[in-house]
Amino acid sequence: MGPSKKTNGGRDFGGLPLQSKGPTLGKEGCQIKEARLLKGKRGKEDVNNFNGKKVFKNVKTDNFTVLPKLSCIYTNADQLFNKLPELIVRTRDDKPKIIGITEVKPKNNRYKPGISEYSLAEVSDYNMFGKNLDVDTGRGLLLYIDKQLDASQVHMNTEFQENLFIKINLNQSDQLLLGLIYRSPSNRSQEYTKQLNLLTTEACNKGYSHILIMGDYNYPEINWDSWNSPGDSTESNEYRFLENLQENFLFQHVTRPTRWRGTNTPHTLDLILTNEENMVSNLEYQSPLGKSDHCTMKFDFNCYTNIKSKPKLIKLFSKGNYIKIKEELNKIKWPELLQKENDINENWKSVLSIIQDMDKKYIPTKERKQIGRGKNNFPMDKNTIDKIKRKNILSKKITHNNDPEVRKEYNKKESSKK
Repeated sequence: MGPSKKTNGGRDFGGLPLQSKGPTLGKEGCQIKEARLLKGKRGKEDVNNFNGKKVFKNVKTDNFTVLPKLSCIYTNADQLFNKLPELIVRTRDDKPKIIGITEVKPKNNRYKPGISEYSLAEVSDYNMFGKNLDVDTGRGLLLYIDKQLDASQVHMNTEFQENLFIKINLNQSDQLLLGLIYRSPSNRSQEYTKQLNLLTTEACNKGYSHILIMGDYNYPEINWDSWNSPGDSTESNEYRFLENLQENFLFQHVTRPTRWRGTNTPHTLDLILTNEENMVSNLEYQSPLGKSDHCTMKFDFNCYTNIKSKPKLIKLFSKGNYIKIKEELNKIKWPELLQKENDINENWKSVLSIIQDMDKKYIPTKERKQIGRGKNNFPMDKNTIDKIKRKNILSKKITHNNDPEVRKEYNKKESSKK
């Protein structure tokens, strides 16, 4: 289960945050929301419920294991392709069940990698769901869902450009609606905000027992400690967004700044929304990927989930036919294959394709059932681990005190770990 409920002066009726400064919803509106909340809210004990009992450990059955939580990672990558190696290094030990990435595509770049080129095969077996990756519109969204989860894409009726929703079957009849959102800061129109709010309402009205929405909402002026919008207008985009979250009884879990650049004031732009307060626990604010200016958030989503006990193929490298591999490699005309004029990524993809083909043909495999992390086949050296840890520490200092000297050391660590 999530952390114990905390008393907050800016919350009312069951922990639902209210705007405490600036424009408010009014007493009558709050009373209506209170009645609706008390009538419609599921009991908190149902978040982690297995056969009518609270269970806090893995529950094994003949065909599946029931896990009490899903490990998740979310970040705005500000173009992911050149940061994939770092994402692999940072996730291959924990092997998160869900990874959400916004702003996947590079800005103003002709080359648009296909979804398969963002593979994290070195980490785990993932089903990949993408949006706007190979088109000119949007910045691109990407969700990695562990293949042990029963997941499928949900197409929404609301026309909002950057949204991606996935249904995940949980324990018994429970279902999770997982969403990924990117709201462009350059579009300030009320119609754009209206479509975002309609999308949120549509998601909440679909009847899913569990809702988790992650994303970059780009509302730097909202005070999430008090849930109030800037100014006195009840017509502002920020006010209408907050009002929509309250009307749909959504909880927002991010309490620290998630984005900073140079000497600018850090802001909370990236949000984690759920339909129950205790669904998120162990939230960590880690350093950005590469030179992105958005932090990486790691957390547990508390829900009982059926994990399929499928056998895993283990490669038997000691029994590989390396004589045949050498024979085939010697037949390849390498100077013709690896042209100097080619982009280095194109040459690497050619080499990787050959390696994967040799692996598939001449390295035997065997089946092994496995639930959990398994052994890390790609260990990191201590120096790299220490640099990543130091980068995480420095990124936390920057959010609290944007000291130029701390920023200088952070940039130095970022450059040295490449």
